[in-house]
Amino acid sequence: MEHTKKFSPGTSAIVFLLFAGFLYICTAVEFAVKDELDLALEEASMRNKTVIIAVVNRAYVEQSVNAETTMLDLFLESFWLGEDTRPLLNHLLLVAVDQTAYDRCMFKRLHCYRLVTEGVDFGEEKVFMSRDFIKMMWRRTFFLTEVLRRGYSFIFTDTDVVWLRNPFTKLSLNETDDLQISVDKYFGSRRPEHNLINTGFYYIRSNNKTISLFDKWYSLKDNSTRKKEQDVLLDLLRHGVVTELDLRVRFLETRHFSGFCEDSKDVGAVTTVHANCCRHINAKVRDLTAVLRDWKRFKAALTKYPKAARTSAIVFLLLAGLLYLCVWSPSNPLLPFHEPNGSPKNYTGVEFLVKDELDLALEEASMPNKTVIIAVVNRAYVEQSVNAETTMLDLFLESFWVGEDTRALLEHLLLVTVDQTAYDRCMFKRLHCYRLVTGGVDFGEEKVYMSRDFVKMMWRRTLFLLDVLRRGYSFIFTDTDVMWLRNPFAKLSLNGTEDIQISVDKFYGDPRPEHNLINTGFYHIRSNNRTISLFENWYSLNNSTRDVSSVTTVHANCCRHINAKVRDLTAVLRDWKRFKAAVTKYPNAARNITLSFGWSPHSGCWNSWKPQH
Repeated sequence: MEHTKKFSPGTSAIVFLLFAGFLYICTAVEFAVKDELDLALEEASMRNKTVIIAVVNRAYVEQSVNAETTMLDLFLESFWLGEDTRPLLNHLLLVAVDQTAYDRCMFKRLHCYRLVTEGVDFGEEKVFMSRDFIKMMWRRTFFLTEVLRRGYSFIFTDTDVVWLRNPFTKLSLNETDDLQISVDKYFGSRRPEHNLINTGFYYIRSNNKTISLFDKWYSLKDNSTRKKEQDVLLDLLRHGVVTELDLRVRFLETRHFSGFCEDSKDVGAVTTVHANCCRHINAKVRDLTAVLRDWKRFKAALTKYPKAARTSAIVFLLLAGLLYLCVWSPSNPLLPFHEPNGSPKNYTGVEFLVKDELDLALEEASMPNKTVIIAVVNRAYVEQSVNAETTMLDLFLESFWVGEDTRALLEHLLLVTVDQTAYDRCMFKRLHCYRLVTGGVDFGEEKVYMSRDFVKMMWRRTLFLLDVLRRGYSFIFTDTDVMWLRNPFAKLSLNGTEDIQISVDKFYGDPRPEHNLINTGFYHIRSNNRTISLFENWYSLNNSTRDVSSVTTVHANCCRHINAKVRDLTAVLRDWKRFKAAVTKYPNAARNITLSFGWSPHSGCWNSWKPQH
């Protein structure tokens, strides 16, 4: 007779625990995927669960063919130029509504979150008050409601807002105000009916009242046709929701939180400038570029004449005037129109900040085969002059973005900085950075080609690169005035037979050294005993193609000054974007386009050699 097997209580308990553990693991895995937003918020958050949020699409992160910057670049640049704003970038969460915007965000090493909306393309520019513009604003509102539900307070900022000072110093942070919101025009009243709010910049605390406000706001989406979400919120505020939810709302003065609708008259107090009352991205970019240029002039004047700070502010307002020319469609009358010689040098003053800090930096940037890309920069190459709209470093990095198969290479770039400003700028851009210290020498200013300090800096660079070779790393060395239009590794011999592959100023088709004028602004070198000996011997002596279909890098050699390099390399990237756009538009005519292509004249560099009178 067979007996039915019975499980003992202990066995049953074990089975139950195993099953429960299995369910827990499955749930945990699902939770990790489901809560990607939680992870993004945690990474960007301040200790008090406050974040800064901006939403971007492709139109705001990519340059048009003729543009030299983007809205996102201007926005980020303001964090660099503003007062006490640089650390705030660590708490910015960039919400990307399309893949290109997300890729650009990741390329810039920011905190990024990909907001997916099925069946909708939010990539193109959405003109103010168009149907797609309104859709995108409501999608944004729904997302921000979710952020509040997760317990995060935040500043929401459009990327057409430049941050000139830390806004938290002008906000009430004592938890009495639930919502602090910018206005197009400030009338000095706390009553909603007296203020035209602007949802392009506001600070909101997460609590039951604000969550209810956003729930109620979003619930009116389908009953508010032909209205943007900002108008719906204004109606709510004006029709009793403040009293109903016991909300405390503060309207921010345009003296501090300025915009093109109403300029701040006090440059000594202005905190943000918003390109409101402005319809198109190109107009916003142009006028915000002017804002940052005016801001740099103001800061330069204060630095030069600190005792005249008050007078400088007044004169700045009278002369600069913050005159913006955003063009509106006249069909809407309600909107405003608004030298190496001599004996070897002795660099006994050289020291590293930490003995093996360089090893750590090289390991972080290295490819699996111990190859890195190295560039050396100083302050002159990373900071804009007062009238400049970009820097040499920005152009260099932009070429990695617009080049073919070059974006991933940025992960292996080690930026070697020879002064503190350059190092700070590198860290601000979240690159792999190394601070090269040379005791008693200031390498921060521009070193004019073949000047005494220029020669010193080149020899210091050679000594540093020798140290890299000794540590077993092969590398591409590149000046930052070299534009990377294609992946150079595809054109280099990587089979281990070539020790050094180096660029030349003019190519004569002959591999013999005596027939070539080499240029050390771009070369690939393998680390081995031969190359180390070469660099040791070298240091001991210390006393453009027309085929656009194959060109890989463009170097601003034969050029004396940084401003000339920046101008002509800007033209190079503009020519490159036009070429790529033409090939994309007319793929069957690619060969004809290539044959007819011509680079813009390098007039800036040619003129840099003329005597200055």
